[in-house]
Amino acid sequence: GDPKIEDPGAGIFCNFESSEEERASSDTTLHDLKENPQETSNPDWPTTFNRTSRAIQRAESAEMRKEQNDEPKKERCWKRTLRSHQVDIIIGVFIVTNMVLIMLKVQYEGVMNMPGVEMPRSSVIDALFSMFEHFFTLVFLLELIL
Repeated sequence: GDPKIEDPGAGIFCNFESSEEERASSDTTLHDLKENPQETSNPDWPTTFNRTSRAIQRAESAEMRKEQNDEPKKERCWKRTLRSHQVDIIIGVFIVTNMVLIMLKVQYEGVMNMPGVEMPRSSVIDALFSMFEHFFTLVFLLELIL
């Protein structure tokens, strides 16, 4: 159907389909009405109101289209980056590095708990394993969110 808008003050429905000639004159009318609001006492007021309403709706529609078109471009750019092969390779490197560090931690814990062997625990090694564990948890959480 035809796009329509209701003027709550007058209860008038306006049809916004117009020719190029009407569009040109409605832009002038919109400017004139903004400059001289007293012009509404004109006997041609319904025609002027229709033209002005059409101009306002076209401006609002163009603005909405611009906002809708700008947002997906930004979104597509970062989504495209996240779905790229380079990001997959980087995440793969993080996964393999985390796997190696888990293997080293299991070996370290095994040696520390081996029966018959008395070795002192290193607080530096424990702190490093804990730091890497938190780092990789954060990286994988961010990957999951994005």
